Amino acid sequence: MFTHHRLSLIFSICFMLLTSASSMAQSDDEAPTDSSPKEVSVGLKNGDIIRGSLAGENEKSIIVVSPILGTVTLPREQVDSVTEINQSASSDSAAKDPTEADAASSAASSAVDKVEKEAVPSPWSGSVNIGLTYADASTLNLTLNVGATLAYRTDLENFRLTAQYFYSRDEKVVTDNDVIVNADQTWFFAKDGPWSVFAKATYQWDQFELWEQRFSPYGGVGYAVIREEDLKTQLRFGAGGTWEYGDSARFWDTQLLFEVNTNWTIDSRSSLTGALSIAPDVSAFDNYLLTLSMVYALRLFEDSPLTFNASLLNIYDSQPGAGETGNDLKLVLGLGWNF
Repeated sequence: MFTHHRLSLIFSICFMLLTSASSMAQSDDEAPTDSSPKEVSVGLKNGDIIRGSLAGENEKSIIVVSPILGTVTLPREQVDSVTEINQSASSDSAAKDPTEADAASSAASSAVDKVEKEAVPSPWSGSVNIGLTYADASTLNLTLNVGATLAYRTDLENFRLTAQYFYSRDEKVVTDNDVIVNADQTWFFAKDGPWSVFAKATYQWDQFELWEQRFSPYGGVGYAVIREEDLKTQLRFGAGGTWEYGDSARFWDTQLLFEVNTNWTIDSRSSLTGALSIAPDVSAFDNYLLTLSMVYALRLFEDSPLTFNASLLNIYDSQPGAGETGNDLKLVLGLGWNF
């Protein structure tokens, strides 16, 4: 009898445990879960719209998983609005018409391409230019200037390389045959900071100077007085020297360097760059090189790579050698092509 009651008690306990576990499992299955990501419509400032699941966002970007394009990271500065959309309505709309889905895919892909191009511009840029003057009045005169520029610009580093060739002929006599190459490298200590270090050098070959070749390397520190998006002005102080080499001249001058340069984006079509520097001999400040350069560029059309250029370059030597010209002034009007 005792054994029978004990077995009945054991069966009753097991049945209660099984019933409780089943109820708990059913309760877990029926519990509402809503962990699905939000469906959003992202409006871009260029007018395009990208739809998909919101995968993440922060102060710099929004991550959207598009059923067409996959995961897309959109920079905040390119986003105009983010709107949550109804998931069922979105699904019904996507399933209506395959043609509409293809059109949406093409539009979304085009939108992403535009954003990527606008958000990540290439740090490299360049230009080529040519100026040509021909006059046939009382005397025949031909003047030619050909130049090229290559630049690399980031938040922490700027590099610029320019090369120019000048040629002038009067009747049958060549009056100018000159090559000038400039290289300039700047490294900033911080992304938005004013302090930097620089290294620069100028090489010049001139057929009509006694020195024929002149090389001037410098290095030092710079301070950005203005560092805005459309206007940059920098002061520089450094040291270096000038080496002149020719048939009758071969010497080196140790020099200091004081410079101010500026880059002004006037509007979407025009810009003005300029620099003024003086490099005095450390042992005789009245012996110096003074260089002034300015370039004004105007795009002929809003989105055209073709520009009209007006440039000025003046290199003044306070103590030229015998038979040399102390002032070398060049004014050029021409056309340029930016890339």
